[in-house]
Amino acid sequence: MANKKKTPTEKVDSEFQDFRVGDTIYRTKLTKAYLERKPYTIPNKKSSLAFIPGTIAEIFVKKGDKVKEGEIMMLLEAMKMKNRVIAPFDGVVKDVYVEVGQVVAKNFVMVELV
Repeated sequence: MANKKKTPTEKVDSEFQDFRVGDTIYRTKLTKAYLERKPYTIPNKKSSLAFIPGTIAEIFVKKGDKVKEGEIMMLLEAMKMKNRVIAPFDGVVKDVYVEVGQVVAKNFVMVELV
């Protein structure tokens, strides 16, 4: 069997990827940034993340405390505003990963509940 020589069109086509959205198939070229992106991970609903970069102003809970849904666990100061970090559900504080005065980045894990 003879080796099949690739034509220029076949080479270009191999750079494209098919995506299906509903009943429609789209053909697109993937960028380097897309190919090297960080893969999506399902967020841990038991972890309370910093929703904005800022400084921890006050902490009202400690490891082992029971919290009720909606209870204020700490204050996160950002852009001269104190943002309340509230408990997303009833639970027990597994660990507090921050201290007063600490600067945190967006999505930094501050508190973990069980």
